[in-house]
Amino acid sequence: MESFIAALEWLTEYLGEWGLPIAIVALALFVAQLVYYARRYGRIATYRRRRTRQSEEPPAVSVIVPLFDPDFSYFERVIPKFQKQTHPRFEVIFVVNTPDEEFNAQLSTICDNDYRLSVTKMVYNPRIGIGNKLALNVGIKAAHYDNVIISTQSAEPGSSRWLELMARGFESAEVVLGYCGVAPSKGLSNKMLRCDNLYSSARWLSSAMTHHPYRGSIHNLGLSKSLYFSTGGFNHLSLNMGEDDLYVMAIASAQNTTVVAGPSSVVRRKAWGGLGWWQSERKRLSSTHKHYPFSLRAGLAVEYWVRTLFFAANIFLLVTAPLYGKIYAGALILLRANCLLFQTHRLGRRLSERGLMWSYLLYDLLSPLYEAQLWFVSLFRRKKKRWK
Repeated sequence: MESFIAALEWLTEYLGEWGLPIAIVALALFVAQLVYYARRYGRIATYRRRRTRQSEEPPAVSVIVPLFDPDFSYFERVIPKFQKQTHPRFEVIFVVNTPDEEFNAQLSTICDNDYRLSVTKMVYNPRIGIGNKLALNVGIKAAHYDNVIISTQSAEPGSSRWLELMARGFESAEVVLGYCGVAPSKGLSNKMLRCDNLYSSARWLSSAMTHHPYRGSIHNLGLSKSLYFSTGGFNHLSLNMGEDDLYVMAIASAQNTTVVAGPSSVVRRKAWGGLGWWQSERKRLSSTHKHYPFSLRAGLAVEYWVRTLFFAANIFLLVTAPLYGKIYAGALILLRANCLLFQTHRLGRRLSERGLMWSYLLYDLLSPLYEAQLWFVSLFRRKKKRWK
């Protein structure tokens, strides 16, 4: 007992009266984050999909892509990547809802010259807004195969094996979750939004790997046609969003869901702007979060709080503690940074995200502030709406 008291007195002398409890809290938060990164990021890096007996040929699949924007670069940028897929049996159905006749005619010509491509046209009416859910419903009905992969106009295959690998997921599941990254470009803002996309995707991918799926990417999502119609299709038609989280939450389970994660199975979505565009995207996507179960919303917030408290505790030590307290805080910060870089490197290799390691440190430091700002904005909007 005397030795324990002596040790406390020694630590108090070198860390300061308030420094000792803060140092203990900082250490506990440090360990909690190491466990989190090892379980979240490390799980993805070492994940092996459960398999039943693998057939020689992957299951046939139908790819549904709604087209709302007459983007002529799509013909040169994306369609050739569909045509180069190594999968032996697939079809791509473009669900078109645009008034541009020239765009429609060029697309029809391309599809007429490739039996794997087809067009389903919707009647364009500017008075009636056709949403993504309705377009997907039309495309799924037109699909010839029971296994369907949903994508979007802004996404493109990352490799020629994308369809083949995603189709393998249907050998053991009815819901197949794949990763969608943001296309790299120059500038720090692009790296920041790629880091944010990687981090948010790692959360739901890792959760699905532990048999708790709650989200997928609308740019790279597989489901069986029979499951879609047996569950009544999209069940949040009053919302503009929800295809990738609320619907997946409703139909996915530990038994019917698998994850396909590898550098050749990803798709890339086009970034239509910088941080301002990404912030508007995040605000739009967060409109469905209020429909999440409370336990899920709380779990998503815990990591941000732990990280914020860790930095606050160590900043306190760096400012107020004696020399040994400052050394202790600096060592914890450096150790955490190295562990984070290691796990980010492994995660990036698995999901084909290169060149983000050092940018991820900056994102890691700033993202709690960004999330807090988004939360305050959403809170103000809800109050304003109720006042009206």
